Amino acid sequence: MVDIYAQLFNALQIKIRYNKQLSLDYAKLLKSLNSEISLIVLANPNSPTGTLIPQEILYNILEKAQSSATTVLIDEAYYGFCKQTVLPLISHFENLVVARTFSKSAGLAGCRIGYLVAQERLAQRLYKFRPMYEVNAIAVMIASAILENPEIVNQYLEETEKGKSYVIEVLNQLKINYLDTHTNFLHFDCGVNYKRLMQAFNQNGILVKGGLGISGYENYLRLTTGPIEVMQPAAKIIQSVLGN
Repeated sequence: MVDIYAQLFNALQIKIRYNKQLSLDYAKLLKSLNSEISLIVLANPNSPTGTLIPQEILYNILEKAQSSATTVLIDEAYYGFCKQTVLPLISHFENLVVARTFSKSAGLAGCRIGYLVAQERLAQRLYKFRPMYEVNAIAVMIASAILENPEIVNQYLEETEKGKSYVIEVLNQLKINYLDTHTNFLHFDCGVNYKRLMQAFNQNGILVKGGLGISGYENYLRLTTGPIEVMQPAAKIIQSVLGN
């Protein structure tokens, strides 16, 4: 939605893209910060790369942004699968906003519910932009139940990690190159069988995403992981197509 909102408000975007090593140019990012920048948006871990910005880099970005009165929004949608967070820095940086969602680690993507964390002064400013109906009652009820029963999420995270390890083991056995991530998905190289594997997945009712959109990874597929019993059908298809 960043691109869409930028267009709606006629905001100029400066995009810092990932290189072939799946790294951001942190020096360029820091150099671009000045008083004319209104907002910095960082997804950490990032999608689709699944990479993580080191905590010390985030601290440097926040510090420089605060000196120029620039707000920093850090999207931690994959927190849970990734344990790193800047939430403890909220008390130190009045320009920091942390966004979390129930879509990933709680498995509630259909509910469209999440939350923001910021210091009170910044939170009051954000209230001015709230829509009249931002979430529905069913989503609030389900999210409340999740917050009251954290063991549900913890169990799901544990089962998903096992499922991801299972897929990685299959890929290792087949000697297929893959990119592990700090999220609940991974990327693997289909080589010349890219279209054939996509077709096999679709025929079996399994939807997967294309590559990373970065040069050199055109034949990589993104596979979201879950518990082992969910991943077994996908693994069988991978073995049947890429195991020859």
